[in-house]
Amino acid sequence: MKIAITGSTSEIGKLLTEKLKAIGHITVPLGGRNSTLWSLGERFPQDLDVDVLIHLAHDRSYSISDNISAAAKLCASFEGKKIFLSSFSAHSNSQSRYGKSKYEIEKIFSSFHGSSLRAGIVYGGNSGGIFLQLENLLRSSILIPMPYRGFPLLFTTHIEDLIAEIVIMMGEVDSSTVFAANTHPISLRELLLQISTTVRAKQYFIPLPRQPFDTILRLTNRIIHNFQLTDSLLSLSNHPSYEELSKLQLPKTIFRPFKI
Repeated sequence: MKIAITGSTSEIGKLLTEKLKAIGHITVPLGGRNSTLWSLGERFPQDLDVDVLIHLAHDRSYSISDNISAAAKLCASFEGKKIFLSSFSAHSNSQSRYGKSKYEIEKIFSSFHGSSLRAGIVYGGNSGGIFLQLENLLRSSILIPMPYRGFPLLFTTHIEDLIAEIVIMMGEVDSSTVFAANTHPISLRELLLQISTTVRAKQYFIPLPRQPFDTILRLTNRIIHNFQLTDSLLSLSNHPSYEELSKLQLPKTIFRPFKI
């Protein structure tokens, strides 16, 4: 098959490209700073003949409406199989700009008979994202604030398991939203402690209550629109309801429990 990948220069995009080439597929990278073929916000190139579109691209400097509009334009201009990489922060209770836009884009892909993978915190290799942000935070300071006293329960996704599920979904006929994460959550405290062990630095954690921490994050997020760490921390503050999670399809890949 011939597969177009937006966001192909991301760590997930690079690994996915390698995997697809290894199993005999032809990949077409879309987007990136030096791309003249396509950029986020444009229609799918009409002279490009591919079987599958995998949408990984997301620009945090865009507004929520701009990211949503870009996804709608992309879906409307491509008739083949469509797969969107979403996030655990994408749900009706989301407080982050990233989560809100991902949640609305899931709906757009569904309306165009596309599929979505709602991944947890992606880790393993050079996965980037919020995991890398937390790693950098732990490397840079001895005194570490522990948001929400470390109580939030988070879902995690190993990058190799995520790639495997994307490959499986390419062959699926029906559209769906898949819960692409290990079904057993880990607390924020456990996650930070495991990362702290791997960076081999002694940290002192300062538990912070939900208030006024949430208020400070929301204010900062409004003032500095593309401050990724603030928006990522807001992703940890609210969770999807059990009813919402129960509507998601379970993956065919067995996602491994979180362990560094």
